[in-house]
Amino acid sequence: MFRSDVGKRKASGVNLAIAFAALASALVLIFGSALSQAQSFTVLHNFTGAGDGANPVGGLIADRAGRLYGSTSGVFSGYGSVYRTNEVGSNWLFNPLYDFGPGNLYGTASTEGPAGSGTVFELSPSGGGWTYTVLYSFPADGYPQGNLVMDSAGSLYGVAGGCGRYREGCVWKLTRSGNGWMFTSLYDFTGRGDGWGPVGGPALDASGNLFGTTEYGGLQDPACPHGCGVVWEITR
Repeated sequence: MFRSDVGKRKASGVNLAIAFAALASALVLIFGSALSQAQSFTVLHNFTGAGDGANPVGGLIADRAGRLYGSTSGVFSGYGSVYRTNEVGSNWLFNPLYDFGPGNLYGTASTEGPAGSGTVFELSPSGGGWTYTVLYSFPADGYPQGNLVMDSAGSLYGVAGGCGRYREGCVWKLTRSGNGWMFTSLYDFTGRGDGWGPVGGPALDASGNLFGTTEYGGLQDPACPHGCGVVWEITR
């Protein structure tokens, strides 16, 4: 009888373990399903290479109305385009440059200007079209990269490769000065632990702090002999 009771207890323990395992699997399935359902991916626009442009390589910026602005690297004149997309009902409406609402737009061109090192430009609505104005031309030791951000005072911030004291890239600012703009380098990358080769435009928070990334530099690793890049912050 004793051996029989032990066998029953063992069998009961095995059954209990199986029941717990089944319950755990059910919970994993339930919570896993809930997590997967919490994410939603939606394509807002498919570029066709026709009048809407093609190959967007820069980031997006949003205005206070929730409209998104971006750029493409081809079509129109063959040198890129600027567009806006905004939500209308349950759909997103895509508008090429010439259909934009009022307001000036700012951007960079990496191979324009007297030295061929890039420019910062402004697009202003004018007579149903747009007027293109160069605000700053980079010298031969720099070329702008990525998008721009503007603070509440109207100053522009961006990054450029090949500029700065060490020619490893810089974070810069353009401020209005009389009828023109004044260029200031806020930080020169050294190519060491602080990274080098900034390629994406900066982000600006409500306190005026800037954030961004470099493509190279930072801690060296066998997989990245030149460093795998860093995320940086510049505080006021």
